[in-house]
Amino acid sequence: MTRLPLPRAVVALALAAALAACSPLPAKRTSAQIYTAEPRIAVDETWPRVTWQLVVVRPVASQLLDSNRIAVRPRPGQLQVYRDAVWVESAPNLVQNAILRGFEDSGRIVAVGRPGTGLRADYSLSLDLRRFETDYPADGGAPQVRVEIRARLLDAVSNQVLASRTFAAATPLSDTATPAAVAAFEPTLGQVAQDIVGWTLVTGEANAQSVMRRR
Repeated sequence: MTRLPLPRAVVALALAAALAACSPLPAKRTSAQIYTAEPRIAVDETWPRVTWQLVVVRPVASQLLDSNRIAVRPRPGQLQVYRDAVWVESAPNLVQNAILRGFEDSGRIVAVGRPGTGLRADYSLSLDLRRFETDYPADGGAPQVRVEIRARLLDAVSNQVLASRTFAAATPLSDTATPAAVAAFEPTLGQVAQDIVGWTLVTGEANAQSVMRRR
């Protein structure tokens, strides 16, 4: 008896089933751990109490840093991310939240907030997030968590830059496991946030007093 040829679709399905039976099972995906950084700053008693109001602009950052991926620099010129860990929100948001909280916790300012919240601000704090990463030095030294932010204080009405400064801090790591490395971001960001809060209060108040004397 003559056998009729099988339809192509049936042949394709049989071949796919045979290949699947011979293939290894796909590796299980592991869920990334979600982390946050919520530092608290130490208030310097020399900081002035000010009567002006401030908006803190969300930091500008590179495409990689402007995400919830946690950056690591395994060698100079190479930037990667931890594959098993993410921030609860983007790094610029973490930085903005930390600085806003620092001003609020300081008790030294009448009002501080984000742009677009209806605050009639006298000054605006513009931020560039340059580094927010774990850094492995080329010389083989201890890895560090590094945070670097460029801050600019602007007149909220004229948008004129009144002062600018770069703030940076680093925390050496004795343990390079992901949880320990990520935990070091909180004190590092806390130090930078504290420095920015103090600088802004002192610089803004000096400008406010200068304006009052000229009137």
